[in-house]
Amino acid sequence: MPAKDANTDCLNYLNSVLMVIVQRRIQCTGFVGCHWHGCPCQSFRDVITTNEDTLAARYEQTMARLEQITRAGYLDKVKWECDLTMVV
Repeated sequence: MPAKDANTDCLNYLNSVLMVIVQRRIQCTGFVGCHWHGCPCQSFRDVITTNEDTLAARYEQTMARLEQITRAGYLDKVKWECDLTMVV
């Protein structure tokens, strides 16, 4: 029976370590290029690009990815290219 208690102790320890990891939030900061991620500041958003998609589709994909990052427990701080251009 001691082996079962040792396994239980080990599992309890691992669960407590995992809870600490899950409770921590990791900060994620990203730079997003307007053209490559379909920022609304771009013109011709519904025109098919050479990659056979549209800027509007790129924007939707980018926003979906950012939502996944947020749901995974990361803080998403995103700077769009146009925001930085206005500052400079």
